[in-house]
Amino acid sequence: MIGLIASLEDPAALNIAKHILEICGKEKGEVVKLSEDLTLVFVSKDSVFLEKEDLAGYDFDEVVVLSRHASASRKPCMTVHVPGNLKDEAPMGGKPKSVAIANPSTARSLLCELSKAARGLDVAVSLEATHHGPTELNVPVTFIEIGSDIGAWKNEKYGRIIAEVVLEALPPREKVEHYVGFGGPHYAPKHTRFCLENVAGIGHIVPKYAIDMDENVIAQLFQRTVPPCEKAVLDWKGIPGSHRSKLLSALESLGVECLRI
Repeated sequence: MIGLIASLEDPAALNIAKHILEICGKEKGEVVKLSEDLTLVFVSKDSVFLEKEDLAGYDFDEVVVLSRHASASRKPCMTVHVPGNLKDEAPMGGKPKSVAIANPSTARSLLCELSKAARGLDVAVSLEATHHGPTELNVPVTFIEIGSDIGAWKNEKYGRIIAEVVLEALPPREKVEHYVGFGGPHYAPKHTRFCLENVAGIGHIVPKYAIDMDENVIAQLFQRTVPPCEKAVLDWKGIPGSHRSKLLSALESLGVECLRI
């Protein structure tokens, strides 16, 4: 069972959830069983601050969070990413140097459906680098988001698109290779293209700005990707030359197979 999480504090989540209920012909409630595979849950806190206790009592195998995305550009976008804090800070939920469990198959399924659904629209679709909480849930967590300002969060068309994508993409039906991504900018254009063009899913992505991370966190990225993941896809030009040898050494010590794109 996959839990769809919508925060009552998040206008984008409420927008998406409203359309999910309409499509499924369900009435709003704190917990709404949509199908044998999906249950919608409304929570009172912002989703980035979720803890294990908030989902206690739910027999979820996985969680997909319906969410807003904010950026200074305010450009319309639809994004998919796994949460986690790669460095010493955790200002937006979770713990420092801790990452959520990733299911790259789910991330890819959502991304592929988004890419198809957004054709013809002036809206960017991409994977994002790993960032913010929650990090301590016992099951895989994936965010699907509407960006990047209040106008987009409340946009009925965008809410409907994400709702349809979620209902079509989940649970993922295609068996794909699982990878951890490294390098490139936050919106990960090469990793996004790699997933769309190959039978491959990427969960955690470490962007260029966080590439000098602790080796223990690098190990955690693979340990907390299901199934235990031993493959990495590297945006080679998007990794600073001064960090390449150190990263390759860390990955080699973990027995990770590296693919450069």
